[in-house]
Amino acid sequence: MPHVKCAESRLGHYQDFLADPENLGFADEFNQHDHSVEKLESSVNGFFDGLMRSASFSDRVRNAFQEYVSEPHDSQLSSTTMTNESLAKFVGEYLINSIEDLEQHYGLHEFWSENRETFRRLAESVEFDEQRKSFYYAVKELWEISNNLLSHLKDHRRRLCMKFDIPAAPFQNQQVIGA
Repeated sequence: MPHVKCAESRLGHYQDFLADPENLGFADEFNQHDHSVEKLESSVNGFFDGLMRSASFSDRVRNAFQEYVSEPHDSQLSSTTMTNESLAKFVGEYLINSIEDLEQHYGLHEFWSENRETFRRLAESVEFDEQRKSFYYAVKELWEISNNLLSHLKDHRRRLCMKFDIPAAPFQNQQVIGA
């Protein structure tokens, strides 16, 4: 189980980092970041659940699918045994993840291309205001916290490099939400 060993190793590095007096102050920032991730997960689940419970959303997905399969397409989607519930889950996922286009090898490629704006408008309707606003607020909050934490870590790394007179290792800047 190398995955567990690796996870344990990372946890050990994290605990060592926080225990070192050189790194004071980061525990609160990491906790704030983790709390923000939890809030985002909760708001995503709330938005998704709101979509899945909505009769108007379910009806719109079902109607769009019926319209889609009634017309000739190159896609195998018309012969699928996909349920309205599973299709609605895909549509909800794509909306929440702001998927513009699906690659052509996706079975839902054409269906999504033809219907995404209709679904997007529905998800942006008053019916979903509370869940959508909570989700967008949580995304924005996590983005700000992540960028502040990244900035503080870069500054800290620079100070440590200067203090111990060592060159900085190349920083692998990973794309942060909204960047």
